[in-house]
Amino acid sequence: MGTHSRERARISSMEQFENSPEQERDFVKLDLGPALEKAGYDTKHLKLMIHDNQRPNVFHWTDVILKDKDAAKYVSGTAFHWYANNKQNILELDKIQESYPDYFLLATEACEEWKGKSHHVSLGNWATFDRYAYDIITVSSRHLIGI
Repeated sequence: MGTHSRERARISSMEQFENSPEQERDFVKLDLGPALEKAGYDTKHLKLMIHDNQRPNVFHWTDVILKDKDAAKYVSGTAFHWYANNKQNILELDKIQESYPDYFLLATEACEEWKGKSHHVSLGNWATFDRYAYDIITVSSRHLIGI
């Protein structure tokens, strides 16, 4: 499995390779996909994932790429992170599954942010666990192949 990049759209202040869903679609369709195919890596031998970024825009990103059949033929699924998750954007995953049931969903990244906190670990504070548990349970019920 692989993605061609991660966190391409500027959502946070972290370093990122920025591009748009249209640019990712064209890169997969015109460059990466044909190169992988020429090297013998079709979707049976390599599972290429798109998006690999935060959940708020995952449906739009996936839709732009997968509605283009020339790009979609190289793609196996959509990867996403848990940052910026909320109860409203969990529906993004449902929309992907309804629109593109032959493509998998994979949660690829999660960590508890500690920026601005005095300690990395706060013994006796279960808020971090609660966030992880809620997210794992919520996304696991949304057709994921793994976390």
